[in-house]
Amino acid sequence: QTDASYTTDGHVVPLSYTDTEGATVNLDYEIPSNTQCFQCHNKSNIITPIGPKLRNMHFNNQLEDLIGDGMLTNVTNLSELEALPSWEDTANFTLEERARAYFDVNCAHCHQPEGSCGTETLLDLRYETRFNETSIYETRFSILTRIQNQIPDYGMPLIGTTIIHDEGVALILEYINTL
Repeated sequence: QTDASYTTDGHVVPLSYTDTEGATVNLDYEIPSNTQCFQCHNKSNIITPIGPKLRNMHFNNQLEDLIGDGMLTNVTNLSELEALPSWEDTANFTLEERARAYFDVNCAHCHQPEGSCGTETLLDLRYETRFNETSIYETRFSILTRIQNQIPDYGMPLIGTTIIHDEGVALILEYINTL
């Protein structure tokens, strides 16, 4: 696909893809409405992007490529930038580092004091938050139940996803089972 259309209304589109095992997966992909998008892209009542952050992209020459293409400016010394651990890199990072990085990338945009869930829960999933201030331990059973289900208005994330990230769930399950 090379074209995109802007719409403020959410809708469902049929989608087909090949998974890592080579099997074809058919599903109905839910595109959130403009109002639903604001639920997650809300930081202190300002619409903000939740995807690319320098520390999430500081590997495999991604930043160098963006600088070279003129898409990233005002970065003078890449060696001074922090990088999050790769959640897949079992050789160089501990289970806790990988799980906490996964939480930061996938959950902390909502689950932090200024995020859209900041008033609903004490859960703070930013990587730099000290463990005893995250509430991960206190909410561990809820976390596991919610990331393993696609029940409307219950599974996590609440909107913006159609499939469960099995590898991510396995990582978080392994981590929480060590607590």
